[in-house]
Amino acid sequence: MTDRWGHSGTWEDMLRQTFKGADIKVEDLYLLEACDLEGLKERVTPRAIAAVLHANPSLERIWGTRYPEICTFIDKVTTEYGPASTRQELEFLSDKIVWEIAELLIYHRDPKFYEKRAAIDLDLKELTEEVNFDNRIVVDVGAGTGRIAFQAAPLSRWVFAVEPVTSFRRFMRERIRNERIKNVYVIDGLLSDIPLPDKFVDVLTTCQAFGWSLLDELQEIERVMRPGGIAIHFSGIPIDENGTIHPVITSDKWGYKCQQLSNQGALHCKYVRRF
Repeated sequence: MTDRWGHSGTWEDMLRQTFKGADIKVEDLYLLEACDLEGLKERVTPRAIAAVLHANPSLERIWGTRYPEICTFIDKVTTEYGPASTRQELEFLSDKIVWEIAELLIYHRDPKFYEKRAAIDLDLKELTEEVNFDNRIVVDVGAGTGRIAFQAAPLSRWVFAVEPVTSFRRFMRERIRNERIKNVYVIDGLLSDIPLPDKFVDVLTTCQAFGWSLLDELQEIERVMRPGGIAIHFSGIPIDENGTIHPVITSDKWGYKCQQLSNQGALHCKYVRRF
């Protein structure tokens, strides 16, 4: 497989390569929030997560409190698989789990390190060539460390950085205070549930933050965009005409135009729609 950063191999292999040198441990699983746990069962090896949960029963209670929907999955894997048979097996499976979801753990522990290793190196002209930001209301959804939001701020009226992860919101708010930025507002939310009024947004951007619940996201974008507004999505992967996202977003129903871009040899896409 070729991943969103242009690497080949399994997802776990890619994360080990991308975040080489990161100090992550099984204890970091306690940091996961509801937005992380929602898709966990599609990410992890059942045998490995069962072994970790048997060895760390308090983790099950904390996850169940934060995201009750995960309890069915937990019950299934811990019933199907017992504890690790040896300490060495537990260590191996624990290491496997943390690297299968490494980016989730790293952005909780060290947002700046995550941004440095994982983010597409976007040039502001990839945005400004599409739209004039002057006196516009800009919303960056899945803002992460605010890479797009802070670039757009000097050009815009207001910028709303919508981000579900607590550590990223804290990181952005610290930067706002330290740099005395007056027009960037950080709020909790998802692309499928944007906490802003109807017909409010002039420019909406995402970077590697769409496609988790694609139809809900596209409908929510329709709700918040003003007539004459523009939505710009950056995807970390090349055009995949047989994938689950590209055929939908470029269909007649949704009407996004796609441009394939290159950054240091790695391909990614920009999807644009004018409303």
